[in-house]
Amino acid sequence: MPVPVSWPAHATPEEAAAWMNSHFPNTMMGHLQVRVLAISPGHATGEMPVHDGILGIHRAVHLGQHGRPRQGRRAPAPPTGD
Repeated sequence: MPVPVSWPAHATPEEAAAWMNSHFPNTMMGHLQVRVLAISPGHATGEMPVHDGILGIHRAVHLGQHGRPRQGRRAPAPPTGD
């Protein structure tokens, strides 16, 4: 069983990203070669290579969106039931 690790609570966004990149090599992030660039409350930025192995049938990568929309974007309006 893996040993729990402590999150670097007072790190800069770049320091938190470096910590994340060095602590999770055998996870989905590692297998997809995701490299985190910056992490801050409510926001993370990363990059990964795009290749045929991760493209869907329409030649697109779907990463999904969870939680609240990014600043500057509006959430879709809920259905009105009309």
